[in-house]
Amino acid sequence: MARFGRRRIVEVASTRLGLVHGDLGVGRTTPERATRSFEPDEVDAVLFGHSHIPLLDRLPDGRLLLNPGSPTDRRRRPRYSWALLEVDAGATQAEIRMFDDRSI
Repeated sequence: MARFGRRRIVEVASTRLGLVHGDLGVGRTTPERATRSFEPDEVDAVLFGHSHIPLLDRLPDGRLLLNPGSPTDRRRRPRYSWALLEVDAGATQAEIRMFDDRSI
């Protein structure tokens, strides 16, 4: 956190990505807190962690909401996970990839 801070906006291919851990802010759940960390016109996607629970959704305002889960800590989930994010000229697409054995 010292290197990147608690909240950061990174621009990739004209797409603004909001990066936040997700543990601070207003909201009952991690996705609520992460979403509220950025104004809708500030970012095209909100990428967060904290809960280690994978989530891929589109918010009503069109922003992508993504938590990749964790490749090392399932946190009561049946499988490990990570996410693939594709950014191309303002369009964002993502998918969550699941796997069972992290020793490979």
